Amino acid sequence: MGTPRLKAGFRAAAIIRRAQLAGHFAALIKRGDEDAGALLLQLEYADRRMDLLMEANRGDGARIWRCLNGEGPADAARAADLVAKEKRIDPDLWIIAVELNGDAAFLDEAVER
Repeated sequence: MGTPRLKAGFRAAAIIRRAQLAGHFAALIKRGDEDAGALLLQLEYADRRMDLLMEANRGDGARIWRCLNGEGPADAARAADLVAKEKRIDPDLWIIAVELNGDAAFLDEAVER
């Protein structure tokens, strides 16, 4: 049996709250499975480009955010394509949009590109 995980709905609410406390606008775009859905973050910069982050476990068991769009932020069309692909793969997916207001960090976990 693996390490117990918090329910997806609780994790989503916590991410939204942490983003808001850091001064960003955050909203739930798609509700997934309340218990076991994965979280996808759409981080939108002032220039309208986005980073898409998906929850993941590193090989050593540490929780991380994996960047789906590679080295640099994606334009809106590429971001939409990546989100659509993830929704097809995982219909239980939760999607949270965060409009970044400056560079205030709000994630505790590492982000890997």
